[in-house]
Amino acid sequence: MSQATKVPISLLVPCKNEEANLARCLQSVPWIDEIFVVDSQSTDRTASIAEERGAKVVQFQYKGG
Repeated sequence: MSQATKVPISLLVPCKNEEANLARCLQSVPWIDEIFVVDSQSTDRTASIAEERGAKVVQFQYKGG
């Protein structure tokens, strides 16, 4: 999909240790202009997978609640 056909919206994907699902999730929305993965200190490849798919990764330390 070309940049011209993308919808000018942002998607926030909160996650932690989602390497098994994240690629499929991000591949399902190629029409979204900007994707942020809000990663809660994953210990797997979640952040790397997000970056490989063009998402911007923001680290967040979830403190419960």
